[in-house]
Amino acid sequence: LNDPVEYHFVSAVSGCAFKLFWCLTWCPSNNSMGIIGGEHIRRTFWALGYEHEFIGKDEDDPRASEDAFRRKIVDSVNRGQPVIAGGIVGPPDPGVVAGYDRKGNVLLGRSYFHDGSKGYFQKSDWYKGCSAIILMGAKHQAPRRH
Repeated sequence: LNDPVEYHFVSAVSGCAFKLFWCLTWCPSNNSMGIIGGEHIRRTFWALGYEHEFIGKDEDDPRASEDAFRRKIVDSVNRGQPVIAGGIVGPPDPGVVAGYDRKGNVLLGRSYFHDGSKGYFQKSDWYKGCSAIILMGAKHQAPRRH
């Protein structure tokens, strides 16, 4: 994207650096920001100086159909902007979709739940597990850092 940003800055503005959930037993939500809503997503993109579009998988939202997701992902990747998608590989935690094959029927990317030593994941039938996508929008002036 040619827009360098420090990891610690993203961790701080998203709230991820300050989040820890405790459960009496092991729980997959211990490491997920997804259960607290979308404010951290909005705040992160604002701090980085980008518009964004979050689309959750909702049967009543025509933007969330398989064809609509595929079109939006393919268009974004063709513009050189990766897509953040939940649940493509493994649980609904986010991963990065950076490419596609077979007109978007196969997605390529990185996920914590894929062995990166084997390169990008290559996932067909990806829509079934996909919980949401986040698309980067236009760049705008980021707020001044103090």
